[in-house]
Amino acid sequence: MKKLRLLFAICTVLLIGAVLSQSGFVRAAPTTAGTITQHVVPTIYAYPIGITLGPDGNLWFTESNGNKIGRLSPRGGFKEYPLPAPNSMPIGITTGPDGNLWFTERYGDQIGRITTTGQITEFHVSQKTGGRPIDIARGPTSALWFTEFARKIGEITTE
Repeated sequence: MKKLRLLFAICTVLLIGAVLSQSGFVRAAPTTAGTITQHVVPTIYAYPIGITLGPDGNLWFTESNGNKIGRLSPRGGFKEYPLPAPNSMPIGITTGPDGNLWFTERYGDQIGRITTTGQITEFHVSQKTGGRPIDIARGPTSALWFTEFARKIGEITTE
């Protein structure tokens, strides 16, 4: 009987957790540094990887499996932008000096640019080496720098 009660208690806790996570808002217990709040991305199996603060005050992130760039407002509202290239696997993302968001497309072998209004432009990295760009960062000038799976570090201008 004790085992049955324990099993029932575990199932109840798991069910409550599943319901809360499906609601899109999960709040964990306070930590010593504050409270962790999690926001569930609308696309199932999106696998968000990179995240950055955009010039518009929103958080912008890559959905590697969802093949989208996402935007999360500070109030919790989501907006998703599908990428033109299928199965491109966006990974890294950063805000460029030009006020746009720049991201890598690992399997698309491209660097992408998205405006804060959602207009996307893609730039092919290499036709022969299969560089597979992974991460991207703003450099000391107006250029952006990105790492490639093919043992390379690339640079792209934003002007």
